[in-house]
Amino acid sequence: MDRRIQKTQKAIRNAFLTLLGKKSLSKITVAEISELAELGRGTFYLHYKDIYDLYEQIENDLYHEIELLLDKSCAANDKAALMGFISAITEYIVKNRPTFLLLIGAGSSSRNLYKLKKIFQKKMIQENPKLKKSQHDLIECLFITSGVIGVLEEWLFNKQKISEKQIAESLFKILQVFD
Repeated sequence: MDRRIQKTQKAIRNAFLTLLGKKSLSKITVAEISELAELGRGTFYLHYKDIYDLYEQIENDLYHEIELLLDKSCAANDKAALMGFISAITEYIVKNRPTFLLLIGAGSSSRNLYKLKKIFQKKMIQENPKLKKSQHDLIECLFITSGVIGVLEEWLFNKQKISEKQIAESLFKILQVFD
């Protein structure tokens, strides 16, 4: 993608996320985003249909990156890969903290957390086909994904006094029980 397009989209997204931190999605206008991004409204419409399209693309990009992290870590299917994934996902969350806070925060819809859990569950089932056959294993999969997402959510929102490395190591130790 052309660097100018990337720069423009980044300016639009940053402006949007700034506004989303101050008011609800339904109250944000294209004019406000354009003004904050120092672009014309027409430029906004060259890249997005409307505010909701922008929001959905930001969500999709976030989920896509998480899926890529999962694909990369699950390829080896060993303990080192699991630790690598947990470290990568915590690093990714820290790097994208403002976006995560806005997309899965108190004012957002619970469907975002649901989608995140579904991504993890889908990958676990792909990597372990027996989960489709055993009711117990499927419930264990649901438990693990809900637990990991819950811990990460709590850590993200409440700014626990736990470092990125500590949370990754703790999750890794917990997940070893299910190995």
